[in-house]
Amino acid sequence: MNRSFSAGAAVTLVLGLILLFAVSAQSLSLGSFSIDLGVLGWILTVSGAVLLVLSLIPRRTRAQTRHVDAAGHESVTDRETRI
Repeated sequence: MNRSFSAGAAVTLVLGLILLFAVSAQSLSLGSFSIDLGVLGWILTVSGAVLLVLSLIPRRTRAQTRHVDAAGHESVTDRETRI
């Protein structure tokens, strides 16, 4: 993907960790709706970690080119990538 996607994943991960470990309140009430901050922190932490891993996978696969010649031999070529 791109750097902004990785940055968004990192921000989501950090926000989740802040909600898990640095916030003293247990829940946030918005009228009749209540949000448990611990559960929200775990959701953001897991989703941020998954997004961060997913943002790194395409960079690795785009760095290699596979080619099959007429005889059926496969060759893998590493390309220069700019990160």
